[in-house]
Amino acid sequence: MKRKNLGKGFGKGFILSTGILCCTMSSAFALDNIVKISAVMEVQGAHYNNNGKTEQQKLSVHQKKYGFFSTGNLLVDYALESDSGLKYGAKIGIEQTTRNNRGTPLSIYMESPYGRMEAGSGQTAAQKMRITGYNVSCAVGNGWDAYIQSSPKKGTDTLVPYVTNFCSFLDSKARTSKKTDYARSITYFTPKLGSNNHTLQLGITYIPDNSNAGHGDVKDQNLHSPVVASQYKFAMKDGISYGAVYEGKLSDLLSAKLAFVGERGKPIAFNKADSSRANIKFKDLNTYNIGTEVTYDKVSVAASYMDYNKSLTNVEIDQLGRDTGIYSAGMKYNFQDGKYIASLNYFYSNHKKNKLDATTAGVDYLITKGIKTYAQITYYKTKGRFIENNIVKSDSSKGTIAIIGGKINL
Repeated sequence: MKRKNLGKGFGKGFILSTGILCCTMSSAFALDNIVKISAVMEVQGAHYNNNGKTEQQKLSVHQKKYGFFSTGNLLVDYALESDSGLKYGAKIGIEQTTRNNRGTPLSIYMESPYGRMEAGSGQTAAQKMRITGYNVSCAVGNGWDAYIQSSPKKGTDTLVPYVTNFCSFLDSKARTSKKTDYARSITYFTPKLGSNNHTLQLGITYIPDNSNAGHGDVKDQNLHSPVVASQYKFAMKDGISYGAVYEGKLSDLLSAKLAFVGERGKPIAFNKADSSRANIKFKDLNTYNIGTEVTYDKVSVAASYMDYNKSLTNVEIDQLGRDTGIYSAGMKYNFQDGKYIASLNYFYSNHKKNKLDATTAGVDYLITKGIKTYAQITYYKTKGRFIENNIVKSDSSKGTIAIIGGKINL
């Protein structure tokens, strides 16, 4: 929903009462108050099957094979536009009773002909600008991995290290469970440079300390284990997230995108058992992801590759391997002007010589504007190794996850 001309008094009261926009600009320059209120509600039914260990075969606590799930979010986007073309505002996620899909973290922003600034606890530049093979997916896309248990537990708190997604280290992998906000950061995006048919946009985010999350105090320490199956938790100091996106319109039917994004940072390690400081040096964070998407008429294809560059590894600790490479490819086709959309996606990861591949087929049906239903099925298999009692052992499993859902966007 969108409302305009709500009055300068409402704008001043909103800013003063919430304390969200700490701008010194005078409201005398505000020509328009713009309020956008949006809501998303999604419900899903899932059927799960896995031939691995007992703990890998359970979907919910008391239902082994199937279950229901629901998420949503409410968002208020309040902005002021000045006569000089400056736009500044705040995005505020509102708490609701059902599980939040964590899609609306708090941030303030400012747009001008010189680009866009964001501050708060939102996503980083790399997270927003990246392209993967799932950019052309239907249904929940890469969301299939939220339902599965790819690895059996080995020992007290150990997993065979499989990677199932493209999550970034500075925000997604360092996000507190069930909390919406990421680490506190500041981000700048350039305007789109170039002509209408060929543009380039750059973005960069700075995070002084990614353990300083938006849901806590500045002195709170939120530690996470972004490395799968690690016995250590990390805080990242002086984190940099960056990206560059090229967009080209090559003809009336043909367009293309190319994105290169990455992350840098200095890790500080802590023992997972008691959160005590670990006197171990891990390799600095230095990941990158390159992806492309091409659309011709009703067909879209995308592919990507991500490399961890041995980030957060140690020669003595990571005895089975230190390299990580992640690949994906996808294709999507629009039927009847988007009323029906079908997609096919492939994902493959090799994390420290632990391999996982997944193939996903999905379809969307648009009932009317803002309302769609979908279905998706994913088949995946794993092949990995782990060390138990100083002996290298092997692990493997395979499974399917079928998801049927509906989504309403208001």
